[in-house]
Amino acid sequence: MKLILIDIDNTLLDFDAYIRQTMEEGFAHFGLRPYEPWMYDVFHRENNKLWRQIEEGTLTFPELEKIRWNKVFAALDIAFDGTVFEKYFRTALHESAIPVEGAKELLETLHSRYTLAAASNGPYEQQLHRLALAGMKDCFTYFFISERIGASKPSPLFFDAAFREVNEGREVPVTAAEGIRHEDRVLPPPRRCACQRQRGRDGGGAPRHPRASVKRAI
Repeated sequence: MKLILIDIDNTLLDFDAYIRQTMEEGFAHFGLRPYEPWMYDVFHRENNKLWRQIEEGTLTFPELEKIRWNKVFAALDIAFDGTVFEKYFRTALHESAIPVEGAKELLETLHSRYTLAAASNGPYEQQLHRLALAGMKDCFTYFFISERIGASKPSPLFFDAAFREVNEGREVPVTAAEGIRHEDRVLPPPRRCACQRQRGRDGGGAPRHPRASVKRAI
């Protein structure tokens, strides 16, 4: 068996588009200042700061949910309860399934030749629901989601748990497919994951590109 691990956000589903859409619609819904394109960059900056803390082990995801939009609104000089907007944001995300260009065609091609595993940070049911909405769920045999695993990418603990389930004492060739556009980091940022036998190890960043892509990592 040859296994391919594939990320979800900004690899299969366009998280950047979701952020922009939800900010625009959400600001209008709550009667806030009209959304402008530069506001996305503010969200991205503040959100990434929090996700770096999660990766460093100094912040948990539930803690992030309590403070994320308060920090974004403070940076935007908008007076509004960030926890209220976070609830709106998470609810909208559950129903978001904007495909990355070429992602579904890529999945269909790979599905006919390899065993596929979704590998993503985020709530388990949410990520599976979004894949189902996009018509992609049936392409996968395994679903490795941080909430269920108890560790987030790029931690080796995430990949160790995934490979233990797949390997069952065997060595399985692994390829990692990761978004090479910025990932939103509600689901942490894209990184090349160098996977060799049963170990997952973080590599470097990757350049932007508008389409989904697969990288050999063994």
